[in-house]
Amino acid sequence: MKNTSKRINQGANDYVIYSDQTNTIKWSLSVKNPVPTVNNRVFEQFDQVGIIELMRVVNQETNFFDEFTHFQSKYQRTQPNLNDILACILGNGTNFGLYKIANISDRSFNDLRATQANYLRLETLRAANDVISNKTASLPIFEYYQIDERGQHGSIDGQKFECRFSSLMARYSPKYFGQEKGVSAMTLVLNHIPANSKIISADDHESHHIFDLLYNNTSEVKPDILSTDTHGANRYNFAILHFFGYQFAPRYKTFKDHFEKMFQVENAEDIEQLISLRVPIDWELITREWENICRLMISLGQHKTSQSVLIKKLCRYKSNTATLKALAEYDRAIKAQYILDYIDSETLRRHVQRALNRGEAFHQLRRVIAETNGKKFRGSHHAELTLWNECARLIANCVIHYNAQILSELKEFNEHEGRSENLEALKRISP
Repeated sequence: MKNTSKRINQGANDYVIYSDQTNTIKWSLSVKNPVPTVNNRVFEQFDQVGIIELMRVVNQETNFFDEFTHFQSKYQRTQPNLNDILACILGNGTNFGLYKIANISDRSFNDLRATQANYLRLETLRAANDVISNKTASLPIFEYYQIDERGQHGSIDGQKFECRFSSLMARYSPKYFGQEKGVSAMTLVLNHIPANSKIISADDHESHHIFDLLYNNTSEVKPDILSTDTHGANRYNFAILHFFGYQFAPRYKTFKDHFEKMFQVENAEDIEQLISLRVPIDWELITREWENICRLMISLGQHKTSQSVLIKKLCRYKSNTATLKALAEYDRAIKAQYILDYIDSETLRRHVQRALNRGEAFHQLRRVIAETNGKKFRGSHHAELTLWNECARLIANCVIHYNAQILSELKEFNEHEGRSENLEALKRISP
């Protein structure tokens, strides 16, 4: 707090200007968003590849097909037909459905239905996604996508999709669906890789599911720093993520409001006392209730209850118990430090924005996959919606891996030829 106050008072921070006449701060913390491009000119130089052929190539490199095992143990050694598996994934992921895919291809509907019933389950699809994600992270180009030298910087954001059929998960949201119902697909993206995903109701608060997506990420692609937009923040997420070793770095839409709620600006003679907390952190309460806070966090980590449900209940309860008050104070202490760092570091603001931009880039790809047949989810219950979402993530993962493999080969070629300018250009190309 002293360092931030000193830099503002001395005019060393160009983005936060203090006026001693009005005793106010003028803000200029916006970060310019680069104009996203769907296809880089590098990829235009290659012949287009059909999505099925692309998935075949990715399977040859990753062997993700081996993860699709029969649901009955006595048939574990039975191998499904690769063409049927790919047709099921494509039909579900692009919202065509098995019947329409069978009609426009050489696959039998009965074979596709049997393949889906026996081999396409949530655990097999997630395992296949993990195999591709891990393989992508091992490619040479992956090191170019590192945002922050302190650790891996990822993001979580939700994407709204309208549902064709009514279900318990589908909810009205006039802003996104008009008079129709839909769901939100939340995705954890790290260095362009969709490492985990989850379907939630459109009216459910995204912040309740942040820890769930992070902690239950079964791939080897794990973030150390996580960014979200305003919808990913609540009054406990700073504390919860910090307890489990993650740094929470949200981008607030109204950052000024969050600052003014927590800090006050005073015209003090000491340049290090310009900014101070409106309400001091109650460290004594945190220390006294620390054992109870640890019990609460252990319950989250041991899956004794649904993590998103527990966090949702915590956020809805009034902080009228000593433990919840202490947890809120713990959260406020970490949040205060983050706000000061965000004010004082242009690098941090740029890293947060870059991480969120990569999530938006994935949403563009995910939207293109969904728009193949009308953008609407066809599932009629939560299990189907989740299954179809994982199929779409698998298609996206294959596309990202295929493009990353091309970029990796270009990287190795230019390193061998000593073309440093081309290597710098490769760092700015998204797979």
